Amino acid sequence: MGGSAELYESFNTKYGDLSAILIENLPFWVELTTVPSKKVSLMSEWESKLKAIVSEVKKRRCGAASRGVPSWMMVLLQRVLQETGKGSIAELWPNLEVLLPRGHQFQAVSGTVPPAHW
Repeated sequence: MGGSAELYESFNTKYGDLSAILIENLPFWVELTTVPSKKVSLMSEWESKLKAIVSEVKKRRCGAASRGVPSWMMVLLQRVLQETGKGSIAELWPNLEVLLPRGHQFQAVSGTVPPAHW
């Protein structure tokens, strides 16, 4: 999940959210196998973005989940479980093999991980 794609400029230097800049510059073929879509990933308003991501991911088969700060991933996983009525991540995505958060240590949110039943 990237941040806002908005770029700022100061002293002839452009800057902005690193994840959004990376998403904006990925090769076209990445979007063929990645959810959420580039359009959704670059939305700036969090609640609208979360709803759009949930709408996209709840319909897809998922073998790996990455690109998210652990606390954001937990919010997303809990929202997807709530929307689908599934009781666990394994029930939602039986082929999920990798959950790869980034940004900070996973232990900080490990108590909030929805049930996986792996």
